[in-house]
Amino acid sequence: MRAEVGRRIAEYGNAENECRGIEFGYSYENSPVICSEPNVHAGTDFIAYQPTTIPGCRLPSTFLRDGSALFDRLGPWFTLMTFNNADPSPLRSAAQKHRMPLAHVILDEPDFEPIYEAKMLLVRPDQHVCWRGNSLDERFAEEIVQTVLGFTEAQK
Repeated sequence: MRAEVGRRIAEYGNAENECRGIEFGYSYENSPVICSEPNVHAGTDFIAYQPTTIPGCRLPSTFLRDGSALFDRLGPWFTLMTFNNADPSPLRSAAQKHRMPLAHVILDEPDFEPIYEAKMLLVRPDQHVCWRGNSLDERFAEEIVQTVLGFTEAQK
């Protein structure tokens, strides 16, 4: 039995110190303050880390063309990232209405499209994505803001 357990532990190598899937891959995808996507789920491999922008997952870290880190551009509270001239005005208006602190980062980085998977990403202060999408209207923007702020029916 000891030999079998030892063999299984050895299969993981130095997993105790190299569990990138746990350290970087933690997901809050079922959280009530995340705009989850139906039938979209993050990987569950606790050893390997697969960067993704699935809502609830940590924002993938990249460096911009000027050499600066994307994370250095994130605001201290919520950050809305936009690509390809996406129109974030409904979300910015809804955030302002609810006094939600919101930084806006406009990125002109065509190589990032496959990495970030959407034209707009809303990132929480803990650097986890709480919503992503390519377009939105005022009603949907209102729902997003109320969800990420944790408003209940009674608070609306």
